[in-house]
Amino acid sequence: MKIFLAIIKISRPINFLITFIVVISSAIISSEDFYVSQNIFFAAFSASLIAAAGNIINDIFDYNIDLINRPERPLPSNEISINFAIILYIIFTAGGLFLSYSVSWDLFFIAILVSLILLLYSYLLKRIILLGNLTVAFCTALAFIYGGIAVNNLQAAIIPALFAFLVNLIREIVKDVEDQKGDLENNIITFPLKFGMKSTKIFLSFLIIVLILFTFYPFVNSIYKIEYFIIVLFSVNLILAYVLKLILKNNFENKISQISHLLKLSMLFGLIAILAG
Repeated sequence: MKIFLAIIKISRPINFLITFIVVISSAIISSEDFYVSQNIFFAAFSASLIAAAGNIINDIFDYNIDLINRPERPLPSNEISINFAIILYIIFTAGGLFLSYSVSWDLFFIAILVSLILLLYSYLLKRIILLGNLTVAFCTALAFIYGGIAVNNLQAAIIPALFAFLVNLIREIVKDVEDQKGDLENNIITFPLKFGMKSTKIFLSFLIIVLILFTFYPFVNSIYKIEYFIIVLFSVNLILAYVLKLILKNNFENKISQISHLLKLSMLFGLIAILAG
């Protein structure tokens, strides 16, 4: 039972579920049909497995960092061994690739691409300023593209993917602020460590303002209806404005967890807004 709980923990069940919901939501948005077919289900499960595999391989490479930043995680707390985690990574990746292949060659190609990117991210890219953040945001956005391709309508998934990219880029930089101690001790120079907190606040503020402005684009260009605009205005943008306020405060570093949760919440309301619109 203990090992089973550790497997669930290292696979990040909340992120697993979010990825699953994102792909299904994207497929519904792209098909304008609330029927979830077998292909959509397989695509969502495939993306979730690959995302979980990415988290596992990242934990393997981050073992020394997590001993400092997150000692409660399964590997640094010795709930499971590194060798067992490698086996889990292989199983999850193989399962995700097999399910994507059962849907279409296009999904299979993207699944292979994302698997390779996540591996390269854990090994190298995360150590390169901003490139690691951009990589995670890009892979998160690809979950929406994944859903669009599953129903043969890539174009309809582009706007949700861009939203997801910006939200997750902001979130990744916020997480870098939280992880500064462990990153510094392991010679990982992130944006906050390289440029300092003042520049980080300015950059995050810029990204949030760009995101807020971009939320108006689909309504102004008649892509989404008034329902989208109302939900975005009174939920997503209010949350983002509050996040901006927290970032500009002097004790910003003490609000990291709250900001991270708020950004996830904004993404959820964004999905609801797009579905409604």
